[in-house]
Amino acid sequence: MTGELVRGTLVVAGLGIAAGGFLGWVAARLVGNRVVRVEAGDPLFYAAPIALVAFTVVLAALRAGRRAVRGEPAAVLRSL
Repeated sequence: MTGELVRGTLVVAGLGIAAGGFLGWVAARLVGNRVVRVEAGDPLFYAAPIALVAFTVVLAALRAGRRAVRGEPAAVLRSL
């Protein structure tokens, strides 16, 4: 049960991260000349937010999965 929850969360998060990365790349190309000392293709400005979002999503999915498995299903549903 926890594996399914985590897997589903990671799929949705992966799609969101991919879409956000693409849109971020497009936005960086559009405003790249206006930002001082930052190149539009600088990988650090793509990798750091993606890693932070992915880490947060994994922690949230694991916490929710552990909570769902640990308690009684009816009690967990009532708490939502």
